[in-house]
Amino acid sequence: MVAGNNPRRGINRLLIAIIVLSVIGVSAATYTATLHYKPDGTSFCNLGKSFNCDVVNKSAYATILGIPVAFIGILGYIVIVLTSILYLTEFKNFPVEDPLLIMSILGFGFSMYLTYIEAFVLHTWCVLCMTSATMITAIMVLSIRMAILERKLHSKKDNTATSA
Repeated sequence: MVAGNNPRRGINRLLIAIIVLSVIGVSAATYTATLHYKPDGTSFCNLGKSFNCDVVNKSAYATILGIPVAFIGILGYIVIVLTSILYLTEFKNFPVEDPLLIMSILGFGFSMYLTYIEAFVLHTWCVLCMTSATMITAIMVLSIRMAILERKLHSKKDNTATSA
């Protein structure tokens, strides 16, 4: 159990892990965004026909309404980081587990859509996109765990208040 006997400590650890994973996600998405605008190919991500970031990043699916999906990822990760930091430092009684859980589930869903495009439409994988998908999946799992711990913590507070 992550929390041991102290759910608050467990929640704080989960938030720190979410922040670290989000920073990795921002880094991958930022690099992907720079590659989107780079006119020539990259050797870093192009490992053959099956693994080619340029094919994915320059496809018709790489933008939504003219906005590169990498920018959407950057924005999503930054919002997750800021929400986590606020909760760690200022708003310990603010029920942030629900917004984090909702954001991570939405990010996961969007990532699965993009993964579907890579697998079944483009038939090519982007290593940076896979990194981002791994980060948002881990963030979602941690957010679920945090929501469970938060509910236990609030349940204990409610039981203590009723018995007093």
